[in-house]
Amino acid sequence: MTAAQRRRAVDHLKDRRVSERRACRLTGFSRSAAWYPLKGRDDSALRSRLKTLAERYPRYGYPTLHSMLKTEGLVINPKRTYRIYREEGNRKINDALPSCVFLFQASPFQRQWSKKMSKVEGTVLTERQRYWLEQVRA
Repeated sequence: MTAAQRRRAVDHLKDRRVSERRACRLTGFSRSAAWYPLKGRDDSALRSRLKTLAERYPRYGYPTLHSMLKTEGLVINPKRTYRIYREEGNRKINDALPSCVFLFQASPFQRQWSKKMSKVEGTVLTERQRYWLEQVRA
């Protein structure tokens, strides 16, 4: 249960004529925290600028966009930039990998190693090692 949910539960119980002390005790919310007003942040300027930058530079991730916003003086905390970046649904467009299969020429040492490994009985190989051996043998 988050602090905001606990605060709402305390307010609901207070509306039902339950004392604040008892409502805080029931919800596990601190009475001193119940007295502090919530600090709302206005992220509208930051959101709009981040959205325009993300549309203009689709290959940039949030760290690069954060540094751009920081030079403009709009943001200080990278975690806040990351949160807003994800809430807006932005994702970095990764460089597309080619769809071809990379074939490589195995060196004599690699061929010798693969022959030795294939002769060892009872050798337990990981999937990565098996894949590599198949590529070397080909």
